[in-house]
Amino acid sequence: MPSALESLGAAPATAGAVAALYGVAAMAGAQAVRRLAGRLGPVALIVTGGIQLTLAYAAAALHPSLATLTLTALLLGGGWAFLHSTVQAWATQVVPGARATGVAFFGVALYLGSALGTGLGSAAAQRGAFQGLFGMAAVLSLPLTALAAYGRHRYDSASRQERSRREAEPGPSDPRTDGAPHRG
Repeated sequence: MPSALESLGAAPATAGAVAALYGVAAMAGAQAVRRLAGRLGPVALIVTGGIQLTLAYAAAALHPSLATLTLTALLLGGGWAFLHSTVQAWATQVVPGARATGVAFFGVALYLGSALGTGLGSAAAQRGAFQGLFGMAAVLSLPLTALAAYGRHRYDSASRQERSRREAEPGPSDPRTDGAPHRG
């Protein structure tokens, strides 16, 4: 984003300040997620974050300016807090035997995606074609959000079914109390 701002004539200090707003929004978004998580649930948090990402990139693609890229930085920070943090927390909730593997795959996907995006977009960025890059990011945010929300929904449904199945099973037998009258 700083490079896009500088290509529009913004001073490096201005570009850096706008980029810093991403961090401010991520911190504020994290506080909002903490307050809303119990009421909304993880699927709604993922969708909320995905909407913020899509709107951020779409605004930057449609009309890049200091104002829209400032809005983009704020929405991206909020989107990170809602979507990324929720998916990251989900990665730590998997079965204990698979937790380390799940978190490792999450990290690999994050950094590999960042590296691929940078590599694939670098030529366009060098040409100053930031609108196209932002547009592509907006388009890619849609399936990312849909897949993350769908996956979390399926995970939650399977977890509820497993809990119901376990609750319906009879508990282990205890020969000391089986058939014995309750004394209380």
